[in-house]
Amino acid sequence: MNRDEIRGKAEKGIKEEAGELMNDPELEAEGRAERATGKLREQFGKAKRKVGEAVIAAASAALSSGSSRPDSSAARAGSAPPADTCTSRAATGRSR
Repeated sequence: MNRDEIRGKAEKGIKEEAGELMNDPELEAEGRAERATGKLREQFGKAKRKVGEAVIAAASAALSSGSSRPDSSAARAGSAPPADTCTSRAATGRSR
């Protein structure tokens, strides 16, 4: 459980219950508003935790599915050839 989830649970209904006990409609209304805020904060915390877990799972899966470094042929695919094999006009000294 992360900080947002804990805080959201703590904000649920404390003032509303106190307002009911003390017969204070303003405190009761404030408690309802805080309960709604707490519920949203708790849901945000849950979503944040689940996203974090998904990122960790994806990173673990990516690392366990193969080596962490690509092999040299895959790394070069689509990239420029090494400098000693360059065949551009500028590299060979030829002009148009």
